[in-house]
Amino acid sequence: MCDRVGIINRGALVAIDTPEQLKKAFQETQSVEVAFDRPVDGYAVVPSGLANRVEKAGDKWRFYTDDPDRLIKYLVTVAQREGLTLTSLSTYGASLEDAFVEFTEGGPREP
Repeated sequence: MCDRVGIINRGALVAIDTPEQLKKAFQETQSVEVAFDRPVDGYAVVPSGLANRVEKAGDKWRFYTDDPDRLIKYLVTVAQREGLTLTSLSTYGASLEDAFVEFTEGGPREP
């Protein structure tokens, strides 16, 4: 493993830091993936203030958030209130790939 990572976009160094610090720069790419024992409308389950983006993946819903703790607690509350059983719950943090994409999408561009 490495102690520091540099990201180069079109010949320009756009970021250099430890892998963890680069990933922390993009906390909004954290996500919570959940499945319930019966179909639900994930777009209706979570208010827009808790999730930045919502995606359906098979029988699971993935909610992108900057506050996974608050979102998980909310999902548990909704499940209890609606009589749902959580069959799967996973959290995902930002990856170095996410950091690379974020840094290079907004970086220097060739004409």
